Amino acid sequence: MTPEPPPAHRPAGPRGHARAAAFLAFALFIVAGPIGEQTFRVRHPVLRGWQMFGTEGLDATQARFFTIGAGGVREDLDRYAILTPGQPLPPRKDRRIADVPAARRIARTLCRRLGAGADVRVELTTATRRGWTIAEDGATNECTRLSERGAPTKEGG
Repeated sequence: MTPEPPPAHRPAGPRGHARAAAFLAFALFIVAGPIGEQTFRVRHPVLRGWQMFGTEGLDATQARFFTIGAGGVREDLDRYAILTPGQPLPPRKDRRIADVPAARRIARTLCRRLGAGADVRVELTTATRRGWTIAEDGATNECTRLSERGAPTKEGG
């Protein structure tokens, strides 16, 4: 005589029901905060909205260097190709642009490399809690700003 196998499903009992109820309550708590805030615009100190990262990425910047060509056409500049021709990576100080002064420093270097009469402009946006904000709008020719200060406009000069 072979023993009878145990049943595939056993009733949960009161402890199993309590665990399932606790899990469902916790899951509802996790989901209710974001749904309440994003769908119904309800803010409550207990029901928090979903936030992936609190302060990560707030120091992020995005810089675009460009020139205004003939006929007012905007042409993007590849700063790596201009600053370090034939090299796979630029100097470490030129890889990351953290703020407006760093962007202007790179723009000055681009002006020097491109020579007299160059038109280098920079659009710089920075990450804030409310989204991306424009730090530099690209309206000013950085080479003109450089020459107004009396700085040399050619490399090594």
